[in-house]
Amino acid sequence: MRLQGELEDAHQAVISQPLKDTDTLNQPTLENHHLAFKNKELQGELEDAVRKKDLAHQAVLSKQHKETDKVIRLSRTIHRLASEKKRLQGELHDALCEKDLAHQAVISQQHEDRDKLDQLTQENHQLDSEIKTLQDELKDALCEKDLAHQAAISLHHEDTAKLDKLTLENHQLASLNKTLQDELKGSLREKDLAQQAAITQHHEDRYKLDQLTL
Repeated sequence: MRLQGELEDAHQAVISQPLKDTDTLNQPTLENHHLAFKNKELQGELEDAVRKKDLAHQAVLSKQHKETDKVIRLSRTIHRLASEKKRLQGELHDALCEKDLAHQAVISQQHEDRDKLDQLTQENHQLDSEIKTLQDELKDALCEKDLAHQAAISLHHEDTAKLDKLTLENHQLASLNKTLQDELKGSLREKDLAQQAAITQHHEDRYKLDQLTL
């Protein structure tokens, strides 16, 4: 009777052992799911960071192109106005010569030349003012272009650092995920071996019990 009771206890232990093993295996499985979710979330953040970096880079390139076009346009305008100023200065010189000649010839012509001289002088001053204004705009445009370039470099460094950080975290999570998967596989193998050993022991005990009963 005592031997039969021990065999029954062993049989109950074999039946309850898989339930305990299942509880033990559930914990790494839950951790594995959590890490997989975290890994997917970080991959999403990584993709968003790459997209934002590309969009910011395109925006900076577009602004640089616009600033470059503005610089070229202002430079052409300055050259055109400088040429116009040179032409007017030539006309002014000619007018002065004509004035001297007219002074010797006709007093009335002198007044007309004086009026023309005043008009050309005023236009010359106006062109000087416009050239100075355009030169200031050109200087500001060059400064804005330099600032945009510096901002693009700074943004590139920040995005690269963030991308490197997310990539490192992604690799670390992937490595931890693989470790947990290996632990899970090991636990499953140990569970199978324990179940096989318990079943074998149960058969042996049943065989001994049958022999004693005979």
